[in-house]
Amino acid sequence: MKLPDEFLTILAKHTAQGQLFTSPEDCARYSHDDSRHEGLAKAVLFPESHDDVVQIISACNQFTIPVVA
Repeated sequence: MKLPDEFLTILAKHTAQGQLFTSPEDCARYSHDDSRHEGLAKAVLFPESHDDVVQIISACNQFTIPVVA
């Protein structure tokens, strides 16, 4: 499933330059940890403020995109 362009625009608006990753190669670095669970994210981002997090979570709810923290 490709993320909607409108959704990605919202993410970019609320994420500093260089803090939003959508390429499979970039996202793969964040797709595993020490657990046995693994999955490839469609986007990885690093918001810098509380307001950015609120706007990003709101967009996820609007587009029914799951969030993993």
